[in-house]
Amino acid sequence: AAVNPKLRASALAHLKAAAEQLPDVVEAQARYGVALILSQELNLGRQYLQNALRLGNAEPQYQVWAAWSMVQAGYPEEAEPIVEHLRNGLSQGRISRDLEATVHLLSGEVHQARRSPADLAKAVAEFERSYPGKTPPPAILLRMAQIDVQLGKPDSALKRIDALRASGQ
Repeated sequence: AAVNPKLRASALAHLKAAAEQLPDVVEAQARYGVALILSQELNLGRQYLQNALRLGNAEPQYQVWAAWSMVQAGYPEEAEPIVEHLRNGLSQGRISRDLEATVHLLSGEVHQARRSPADLAKAVAEFERSYPGKTPPPAILLRMAQIDVQLGKPDSALKRIDALRASGQ
């Protein structure tokens, strides 16, 4: 459904005001950062998410957004410590297991962004861990096909894409 532009602008204005008036509140910084990212203001959104992380105790959902935005902006080295922090939280039971697949996906994105053959192999392994015992989602198959191409294996990439076509996806 189309979003009313006036409502979107109003919501962004309120979040901006909260972030400006509450510079030491993690939630205000993080929510505005996510809203900016969703509004295609990736760099500014990433900055607000980084502010929230520096303040400490950011909820895992905001850590995920921060890591994702950093990888997408081309800074996998900034995302990696966040992903490791999330991974440690999972292993220590501080973070819900519901985020486990997401952490594997983020880790795969970090490795893929580095582009070395060793990192690309690690990316495939992380993507595969994101759907244990399940059929891989189409988006994951496409990412792995992309990695196959980066590794010089176009035949493997085409097999993955053919599997998607055959399933109607």
